[in-house]
Amino acid sequence: MRILGKFNLVLCLICGVLGYFLYQESLRAPDRVPVLEPGTAAQGAGQSQSAMPDRMPARDQFSQLIARPPFSATRRPPQPRRTVVVTKPQPIARPRIVLVGTFVNSVSSVAVILKAGTEKQIRLSRGETIDGWTLENILPDRIQLKSKDETFEVELRDPGSSNR
Repeated sequence: MRILGKFNLVLCLICGVLGYFLYQESLRAPDRVPVLEPGTAAQGAGQSQSAMPDRMPARDQFSQLIARPPFSATRRPPQPRRTVVVTKPQPIARPRIVLVGTFVNSVSSVAVILKAGTEKQIRLSRGETIDGWTLENILPDRIQLKSKDETFEVELRDPGSSNR
């Protein structure tokens, strides 16, 4: 046998013996451990009553640990998380208007409207705004207003109606 083979054999025997002793030790019943009453300290171990406090020390005694956390890479306390609240913008209220008339030809288009609460007529062309709404389209019998993603139409008022 070679020397290396003999050395491996010796190591295997040592491991086997140690494994046997560990197995036997695990089968043995544990020694009886004395149970201490809460608030009492073990005497004879060089510890006094004051060495084992009943309560956690006050937080202000750990100010250095809080200011410079030992397990943080930057040694700075973590910044509080900022929560961003995204609110859905409120839709713009539709203007209270009455379409009095339209003028449409190949060159230009004009809408004549009457705003609720006033007697003054307003002339609007395509692209102009009223109360945050943009006049998108002028048709012979109605107009289309748009604000962001919402669109609505105002139809031409009947000549005989008195609704305003």
